Amino acid sequence: MAYEDNALDIGRVMRCTGAVVGARPVAIFGIAAVSMAVPAAISYALGEPGRDAAARGMGLAGGMTMLGLIANAAMQAALFRITIDEAAGVRRGMSEIVPGALRALPAMIGLTILSWLGIFGASLLLVVPGIIVALMWAVAGPALIARQEGVLAALGYSRAITRGARGSLFLLLSGIGIVVSIIAIGAFMAKPDLATPGGVTVGILVIQVAINTVVYALWSVLTAAIYVDLSAGDGELASERYAEVFA
Repeated sequence: MAYEDNALDIGRVMRCTGAVVGARPVAIFGIAAVSMAVPAAISYALGEPGRDAAARGMGLAGGMTMLGLIANAAMQAALFRITIDEAAGVRRGMSEIVPGALRALPAMIGLTILSWLGIFGASLLLVVPGIIVALMWAVAGPALIARQEGVLAALGYSRAITRGARGSLFLLLSGIGIVVSIIAIGAFMAKPDLATPGGVTVGILVIQVAINTVVYALWSVLTAAIYVDLSAGDGELASERYAEVFA
């Protein structure tokens, strides 16, 4: 396949995202809620990392960051699997999804760290190279879950299938990012009494978890839907059914 000619069908991606969420809302938002709530609850119980950090030391903050990374990687692995399967007409139960996500967890963590380092390194040169690298590797996570060929292979495949679609991909992701930011800011402005100078209250913690659950769940499903759309021409993901259902 000539990936230079690859095109992203934004409308089909959005329809796929909506269809997958509509088909598996409990699984999708349940997995996301657990992955957001557990680190947040532990962090709150031990002392919010942003408060009195000098007294608690940097170890706790680093540990919470790693816990958040692990939880997020596990969530993405599970939601990528759900989305890819639904697009291909496959339905797996949680007894298959959760163990599969845990098996993929080390590779997902490695991919996340390597991606961060690559994007950060490119951003040190200029903003534009960092954006280009982020777009090249935008669907590496779903590629890792779908193809199971390793971190470097997933990064390479993502770079290949996004080659002709990075302009559309940038417009889609930046547009959604703006909308999400507006909604998040509006949610906190609507409840200013929950934010106190002394730190994070239970109320604001609940709002943070709720917003993160929705945002990260939808973002993960959207990312996998983009991967499915761009890789459908390879015939690996029941592309005929995909084109028929989401056209």
